[in-house]
Amino acid sequence: MSVFTGIILYFLIWWVTIFTVLNIGHRAAENPEAGHATSAPVKFYLGKKLLLNSVIAAVVWLIVWALIKFSGVSFTEMVENWR
Repeated sequence: MSVFTGIILYFLIWWVTIFTVLNIGHRAAENPEAGHATSAPVKFYLGKKLLLNSVIAAVVWLIVWALIKFSGVSFTEMVENWR
């Protein structure tokens, strides 16, 4: 896997996992103020969620990298064998 492919793969994994991580610890206000959405979180903790998401994406990326590196699977072979 080239460096460019690794970066793109990490970005795709990060983007997919952010939608899962954003829901972790979500707690809506019981009595929201007028004009606020009923599903708005009490505290959002965006920095912590971005850090957690980056760590999870790095772990998943390392697993995918290890599978590609040590199993001999390559994207080029997958495309060539598609037909």
